[in-house]
Parts: sequence; C-alpha cells; structure tokens
Amino acid sequence: MSIRAKISLWYAGLVTLIIVAFSVAVFGVIQATIINSIDSGLAQTSSNIVRNVRVIPFGEFGALETSIIFRNDEIFRVPGLSIQVWQTSDGEQSIEPILLQSSFDLSGVTRPLDASQLDAERPAFTSVTTDNMPERIMTRPFTTVGGQKIGVIQIAASTLIVEQVTDGVLSIMITATVIGVIVSIGLGMMVSYRAVRPIQEITAAAARISTATDLSTRLPNNVADDEIGRLTKVFNHMMARLEHIFGVQQRFVADLSHELRTPLTAIQGNLDIIKRFGSDDASIEAIQHETHRITRMVNEVLMLARADYGDITIDLYPVDLDTVMLECFSNFPALARARDRHPTFKIGRQESVHISGNYERLQQVVYNLVVNAIKFTADDGTITLSVYHRDQAYGVIEVTDTGIGISETDMERIFDRFYQADYSRRHSSDEDGAGLGLSIVKWIVDAHNGKIEVESQLQKGSTFRIILPLFKETQNDLKAKEDVLHLSVTAPLPMKDR
Repeated sequence: MSIRAKISLWYAGLVTLIIVAFSVAVFGVIQATIINSIDSGLAQTSSNIVRNVRVIPFGEFGALETSIIFRNDEIFRVPGLSIQVWQTSDGEQSIEPILLQSSFDLSGVTRPLDASQLDAERPAFTSVTTDNMPERIMTRPFTTVGGQKIGVIQIAASTLIVEQVTDGVLSIMITATVIGVIVSIGLGMMVSYRAVRPIQEITAAAARISTATDLSTRLPNNVADDEIGRLTKVFNHMMARLEHIFGVQQRFVADLSHELRTPLTAIQGNLDIIKRFGSDDASIEAIQHETHRITRMVNEVLMLARADYGDITIDLYPVDLDTVMLECFSNFPALARARDRHPTFKIGRQESVHISGNYERLQQVVYNLVVNAIKFTADDGTITLSVYHRDQAYGVIEVTDTGIGISETDMERIFDRFYQADYSRRHSSDEDGAGLGLSIVKWIVDAHNGKIEVESQLQKGSTFRIILPLFKETQNDLKAKEDVLHLSVTAPLPMKDR
C-alpha cells in the first residue's frame, strides 16, 4: 500500500472517528435533555397532587383507619399525562393496593401504570412500554402527617416523541457520517497528494540520477520550511556533495592515469632499447628510477584511499613540535641537493611547543611542506621554519619560502590530489612527486584536529601554517606562567628599590 493511500485512510478514519464521537455525544445530550424535561414535568405534577391530597385518620373501638380526600379534581386533568393514585397501606400495615383515583384518560383501567413500583419508598422514574406505547413513569409515595406511608402516585407521559426525535437525529447523523467519510476520503487524497508530491519529486530525481550520469539535478527550493522542505534542502546538499565527490573521483582517475603514463612510457622505451641493443647501465638505472617513482606514487595513493575509508588510524600522544622540526631540519640541505636545488634554510621563531600528536606523521607533514617549498624556490631563495604558540591553546608549524608564490586559481586547488601548479613556473626534478604531498598534509592535519592556513603573493613567496591543539597540561602551564608574569609586571616595587 502506498504512503498516499495510507495517509488517505488514516485521514478518513480519524475524521470518521471524530464524526461518530460527536454524533454519539450530540445524540446522548438530546435524548438526556428531552428525558430530563419530561421528568421535570412529572415531578412538578406529582408535587401538585401531593399538595392536594388530604389524609384524615379516624378510628372506632380503638381501631385506626384513614380517609383520603382529594381537594381538587382538576389536578387529574393535566394534558398528555396519565395519573393514578393507589393506597397500599391503612396506616399500620400493608394492604392489597386500592386504586383511589385516576385521570380521565384511564377510565376503566384498573391495572397500575407500573406494578413493580407500588412498594416504592422514595420517588422513582422508570421507562416501560404499554400496548406498544413507550412511557416515562414517575412513582411518588405520599404519607400521613405523621410520616406513615399510605400509598403512591404514578404519573405517566408518552415518550413516543423522544423516540421520534432521536430516530430523526440518528438518521441525520448517519447520513452526515457517510457524507463526512466520503468527503474525508476525497480531502485525504488531495492532502496526501500535496504532502507526498515533494517526496515523489525526490524519488523521480533519484531515479534519474540512478539511470544517468548527470549529477547536477536539484529540487526546487521554493518550498515551506517544514519537514519536506528540510528534506529537499538535505537532498540538494547531498547531491552537491555527490557531484563534487564524483568530480574529484573523475579528476583523480584522470590524473592518476596521466601520472602513471609518463613513467610507464619511459620504462617501455628503455625496455625496447634493451631488447634492440642489449642491456646497458643507463637503461637499467632509468627503469629502476621510474619503477621507484611508480612505487612511491602507488603507496601514496593507497595511503590516501585507506585514509578515506577509515582504514588508517593515527595514535596521538605527547609530542614536542620543536623536536620534530629540528630533527627534520638537519636533513633538508641533502634533500634539496638530491633535487639539484640549493636554497638557504633558516630557523625562525622557535619555542618549546607540546602537543598531542603522532611523531612520524608530523615529520611527514614538515617533510612534504619543505619539499613543496623547494620546488618553487630559486637557489638564492630562503626557506624558513618556525615553531611557536598561539593564543595559549595552539601550537604552530610555519614554513615560509621566498619562491614564486601561488596564484589565486592554484590556491583553490593546491590540496586536491594530483593537482600541480604550472610546470613552467616551478623548478622540476626527477625526485618531484605526483601532486599528492599537500593532500597527505591536509589529511594528517585533519586527523590531528588541526587546520591549515596559506598566505601567498606572486613573486614574493608563500607561507604554510599548520595549527594544532596544545597538550592540555601545556595549556594550563602557559596560563599559569602568564598569570605569574602579569603579577610581576603589575606589582608595585618595594620602597628601597624606588
């Protein structure tokens, strides 16, 4: 069953339930109101009769007897009411019920209106059917002046009108319920259509995406800010991310193919030379060099792929950033000479920085940043490394070069995999990588809960700034040192020193 059908059925069921509950309540209120009105009339008439009944006790030779006198016979001529007065006691004991008086419409009728209530000790209302005629009967006892029960008064009113009214109301309510159910089903279909239409659009869009290569499909955003509207926004956001991811994947495959084609071509060419002219040291060395290049590239791609799937975990422990930087620094001149580069390496700002990190991965970050700086720095240029604190909460690794800088276009993509700046603007070398170094740096920094800042000006140089959270104990120590320094600066000098 479709969601639309379920919504329609639920809507129709709820509306039907409301109509039925309302109808039952109205029916009960109408019936109770009419019955209460009849009972009120019966009670008032019985009170009038009791006020006009006079019970006179008398006796002869010690025997006590009573005489019942009705002061006004008009009390028995109430339109629409049937009245009987029965004597059930002689003042001392019960006797066979005697009909003392009745209304004119009951002439010749000697049976009680309700025989079961002749012994009633208090006023009672009952509903009986006599000769297929529904009646409402009130039975009220009357007593002597001393409070002894003498008999009962029974007054009956036809409730045929009540049944007629309630039957009419019931018919109307049944008809209204049927019409309400039909209308509610129609309205439910309309409401469910409007409610489900955005979901159908999302389903259709997803179906188009699953059968096509166009990921630019978006749903209209001109919807209300409700659950469907938020679902639409989430769907569009998901599509934007999918489009970006697939675009990155396509560029990744294309760039990887391009990067592998060059060394494979070189290997194939040298193999052809060996096959034609025999083995020589130059060809073997070239094949070995290109094989090493492919191996390094595959290892880097494999590492990034495993990182994407969460297959690589980085253990964090207390690390001194300045120690990481100094240990790497000693290897940078040899690293530059291997690429036939001879820039000047300097240590700038150096502070003891204690963070939570991974020593080997942080070394890889520094190594990749320096290799990137060597590519774009001339022999007379300078590469400066610094380590320092920021805001008492972060440690910073900073690599600054005086190279050719980075353009705004390149700045947007420098962390993309296999992306490399214009070859004509950098100092290439056989030891250069495939454009994965900065991608690896970004992944490592993200794994350390850090961030990267890049500042660059063309023909003036670039600065890569790695910002990492300090080790918590270090943060507390720095705060304490600052408090002590603040106290020492603001405290007044002793009198003898002034």
